[in-house]
Amino acid sequence: MKKIRQYKAAQFFSPDFPFTILHRVNRTEEFNTSLRFLREFWKLVYIIEGEGEFIVRETSYPIRPNSFFLVRPDSLTTYDIRTGSLELYNIIFEYSLIARELETLKDDFHIFSVFSGTGSVSDESLYIQQADARMGRIVRTMMKEFEEKAVNYRSCLKWNLLELLILMHRNSERRVRHAGKEKIVEYVNYMISRNLSEDLRLGMLAERVGVTKNHLCSLYREMTGKSIMSERKRVRLEFAAKELQGTSFSIAEICYQSGFNDLSYFYRSFEERFGMVPGAYRALQNG
Repeated sequence: MKKIRQYKAAQFFSPDFPFTILHRVNRTEEFNTSLRFLREFWKLVYIIEGEGEFIVRETSYPIRPNSFFLVRPDSLTTYDIRTGSLELYNIIFEYSLIARELETLKDDFHIFSVFSGTGSVSDESLYIQQADARMGRIVRTMMKEFEEKAVNYRSCLKWNLLELLILMHRNSERRVRHAGKEKIVEYVNYMISRNLSEDLRLGMLAERVGVTKNHLCSLYREMTGKSIMSERKRVRLEFAAKELQGTSFSIAEICYQSGFNDLSYFYRSFEERFGMVPGAYRALQNG
């Protein structure tokens, strides 16, 4: 059984300035696949030396020098270190430190919405990046500011943090906008799965990936053989089927949780997909 170690915010910073930057060397005896870590705060990590994998829940992402990534407070994480140790910077903070400023930032791909729990891009596109020279300089400047604590150092650190997040956002946006067809399809599928109960506007999706609505629809059909709306319907019905099998929610509740606003349409669609109405499906699956 894996052990879980939880880090509390009070261990690292005071309530009046919820920010810390730490220069660390993580070794395999302390950070490995037999341990998982949970924290009450956000964290940016900048790898200086060493290689391995950063594990988020049960998904592994390769890391190497200059890897730069964001860790959410609710993520169960660890490292699988391949080189004996990882030298890195941990930049830890609470959302409250930059909440007001983030609200004013332009975010065409809704990447900053990760801070409100409604992020619209895949974990990979936000978590793991290769930092450029500018980002590396900012991190080292932050370390110096934090150690020296000169006049107004807190303001400097706050704006340095925002600059890093903006650069990270630009890199994520660039990766989505210049991605190949496969990545665009992946992004659309991600949006479908994350927004089951909400209206999926094709114009909005097209705008986010930098193409017209007609082009997006054609591209998706070319790559998958299906329309975006038919795929959304399939995913919603698959979700409904799992809920019928694994929960005690009423059929009406599952209908609306799955994104269907019309119960009779939900019944017809479900029967077309599974060959029986929802009640019969639940009875069959649950024996």
